Amino acid sequence: KASWIVLVWLLFLAALLTKLIAVTVPALFALWEFFCSPRPRRDGLREQLRRLLPFIALAIGFAVLHERIVGNATARGAVGPWSFFLTESQVWFRFIRQYVWPSALCADLTLPWATGLDLASALYIAAAAALFALAFIVRRIAPVLAFGVCWYFVALGPTHTIVPPSAPAR
Repeated sequence: KASWIVLVWLLFLAALLTKLIAVTVPALFALWEFFCSPRPRRDGLREQLRRLLPFIALAIGFAVLHERIVGNATARGAVGPWSFFLTESQVWFRFIRQYVWPSALCADLTLPWATGLDLASALYIAAAAALFALAFIVRRIAPVLAFGVCWYFVALGPTHTIVPPSAPAR
């Protein structure tokens, strides 16, 4: 059993070194336990943390290392966190729309940066909040659906929330 655990940690480390989105794995494990596993009701919080702590430590260590190598917040572009968040709230639903109806696909689609809270951004943020509320409401009767909604937003977290991507190397 210990060899399997070490293998999983090594695979998680390999995932971290492959793609930034892997830092969300500990959060996804926690969401799975909350929504879909019968274990949280049997295990206490301490036992859940014991299982997740190595993954959380690796994710935090990788995030710190990534920022030291790629650049810190002062090295990022001129787009502030609020403007980035408002713009990305529109991107979340653009991704969903492209998944459901894949028209006008483009590898380099750009949106203008949102400069303030306009009606479109407010509607997208309200829609995201409604999706989270729906996930919470149906968590008992449709736990996989609730997990999926949360997974979508957690997975987009590292690159599509409030932290603008690092500036390209010069």
